[in-house]
Amino acid sequence: MKLGEIGERRAIQIALSVIEEVNRAFVPAGEDDCAVIEHGDELIVLTTDMVMKSTDFPEGSTFFQMGWKSVAVNLSDIASTGAAPLCFLASVGLPSETSIEDFRELFRGMKECCRKYRTSFIGGDMNEADEPVISGFALGITGKDRILLRRGAKPGDLLCVTGELGKGAASLMLGELETLNIVHPRVFEGMKIAESRCATAMTDISDSLAISIHEICEMSGVGARVYAERIPVHELAMRFENSLELALFGGDEYELVFTAREEGLERLEDIDFTVIGEITAEREVRLIIDGKAERLEKKGYEHLTEP
Repeated sequence: MKLGEIGERRAIQIALSVIEEVNRAFVPAGEDDCAVIEHGDELIVLTTDMVMKSTDFPEGSTFFQMGWKSVAVNLSDIASTGAAPLCFLASVGLPSETSIEDFRELFRGMKECCRKYRTSFIGGDMNEADEPVISGFALGITGKDRILLRRGAKPGDLLCVTGELGKGAASLMLGELETLNIVHPRVFEGMKIAESRCATAMTDISDSLAISIHEICEMSGVGARVYAERIPVHELAMRFENSLELALFGGDEYELVFTAREEGLERLEDIDFTVIGEITAEREVRLIIDGKAERLEKKGYEHLTEP
């Protein structure tokens, strides 16, 4: 059997079973968007995410865009915990024929994303590769009483999402590469959500809204009702007849999905978010369309899947 036959998520489970003996983090690897370790009274959150030209960037994407996105996808993981990002490192692989101009643009993209989100770019590594490959690593810090994880949602909590959805999939279909690649992780929103003390669980949307909701429910031992008419759909997705499907199952969103108690939700009034459903004791994720409930499939983007 090959990796392409089992997909990314099953491959990760196999890897975790191998390293289980030495996996001693506060939040073990594989359970959340970030690994979490204790440091005195604080928690250090760590994440790594890789992007490469052939799988993550359509033809026409610029080196600046590749640099920006390599930072943004890592900071989105940090944002999902409510932590403040501290630093970023990158291991970069490039073909030897890469021009100096493109090389500079790659690092300028990384710099500008780090600058926007107040993150220090402190180093990395470099090697030769057949295509541009960037493996980023980000570190953040938060308090033990503020950390938000996928687990923690409880029946009766509201299900919320920041921003508008479907933009990633729609921009890919429309060839809007600037919109697709210059993504904006909800770093500051994540910190405010954590500081509100009303949120109970959170994750970011990289593979799809549906997958993110399922991950929260699975880790929390709960279910959810999601109301189709409440899902905020981006104007680019609205150009397509299947706009709801793009919002539910499209990836490359980098918005935040979180659950929260209704009491205290007013503290988030300066954040752009929408209540799209509620958490249930019944361990099923249901989509409500025109008053009728149907099972919301756990599907979206996944690496290591054969066509």
